[in-house]
Amino acid sequence: MIRHIATKLSGLILLIALATPGLAQNALSLPRADGAKTPALHYPAKGAANAPILVLSHGFGGSEKGLADLARDTAAAGFETYVLGHAESGRAALGAVMAADDRMAALTKGVTTPRPNQLRLMDLTALIDHLGPRFDTAPLRVLGGHSMGAQLTMIEAGAKTKINVAGQNRFDAYIALSFQGPGHVFTKDAWAGITAPVLMLTGTLDRALTGAWTTRLPAYENLPNGQATLAVIQNARHRDLSGKGKGLPAVTSRAIVVDYLAQLRSDGNQKLTGRAGVEITTK
Repeated sequence: MIRHIATKLSGLILLIALATPGLAQNALSLPRADGAKTPALHYPAKGAANAPILVLSHGFGGSEKGLADLARDTAAAGFETYVLGHAESGRAALGAVMAADDRMAALTKGVTTPRPNQLRLMDLTALIDHLGPRFDTAPLRVLGGHSMGAQLTMIEAGAKTKINVAGQNRFDAYIALSFQGPGHVFTKDAWAGITAPVLMLTGTLDRALTGAWTTRLPAYENLPNGQATLAVIQNARHRDLSGKGKGLPAVTSRAIVVDYLAQLRSDGNQKLTGRAGVEITTK
């Protein structure tokens, strides 16, 4: 059973997921380039040899035990799924924000300063190094993330930043759940050079550090034509976009991700099936 503790901070919801032992098949502790260890959980693909790989990155204040509902669904759909833990922007970091006099300022600093973002990229590299030839030969490699994890996802995809942090575009496609628009990290034209397929998800109650959910949309608008998909879920909150729980917006978010992965896996077609309460745009 998953227990959810949600903290609402000036309209922005941060989610910490607590999981019971045995929820994931395999717990990993991966050596990182700076000598630290990167925790990760592995959800083996159901009934698949040489399965495609999906790597997921949690939001600020979470852990590798988060995104479990989404990871179970993607593993059941045939994707070898790994959920990274990011200790430096995990639960201890959230505790420091909650203890600060100005919580919003502390949160903004935690999410947008260079070092935590650089360490997240190092966590990602630790997993890729661990997978070795398995990563290189996988038929499809997808990186996805929620909130700060979506920030990592877009940086890895090639989005340009104001904070001197750059990714390496090592995946075939990207999924950004509750993605960021221009602001503290990204310039207004940050996404123009991304060359891989991208799915972006948000919701009409998905507030951002920059304001209402609509402040996220310039990111999609700046993506090149031909490989971009946007899904907007009615009444979905920030936490819903992570796919946690049994509520309709969360279930819908998970279903959209699984649909998108299935399309990529079958023929590379990114056209999503329409769903009630979801506006889907492609370009």
